[in-house]
Amino acid sequence: VFMIVSLKKSIPFVIKSCPKTKINSKWIFSHIIESIESLNQSGFTVRAVISDNHSVNVSTFSLLKKSYAENPNDDFIHLPLIQKKIYLFYDSVHLLKNIRNNLLNGKRFVFPEFTFNGNSFSIFVPSGEISWKLFYEVYERDEKLEGNLRKAPKLTYGTTHPGNNKQNVQLALNIFHETTV
Repeated sequence: VFMIVSLKKSIPFVIKSCPKTKINSKWIFSHIIESIESLNQSGFTVRAVISDNHSVNVSTFSLLKKSYAENPNDDFIHLPLIQKKIYLFYDSVHLLKNIRNNLLNGKRFVFPEFTFNGNSFSIFVPSGEISWKLFYEVYERDEKLEGNLRKAPKLTYGTTHPGNNKQNVQLALNIFHETTV
């Protein structure tokens, strides 16, 4: 399914639905280009293409960059008929769910140190490790606090034990909520 969402109103609208049992990056690539050109001819301005980070979509983004990016490290493309940058994004919610699910399944997440340089700021994160056990411990301690004065109110039983709800966005976001930190 190919959809558009306005930058002014978050109302999704299906522009194309293609029943297909097996897809590949070349097939998606051609439908993305066709959709962008069709939207452009209809008066829409496409600012970004967003997808989850399924391996086929990652390959599609690589094909788009190889075909239409001036620099392979760019996160945007320039189509010949369109004079504006079109950014390529992975849906942040899917990325957060993947991090949470990897942490849940692997029981720990080890990360190297890294520095992020923004336009006017720099963030340094030392190497470290996060363990799923920490979420259990915080939840259990919070449950024992008197007067229901929880320090991490978003950390619920359902959040720490998602079971068949691993695709639930809210449960994944609860792990990354500022009160859980």
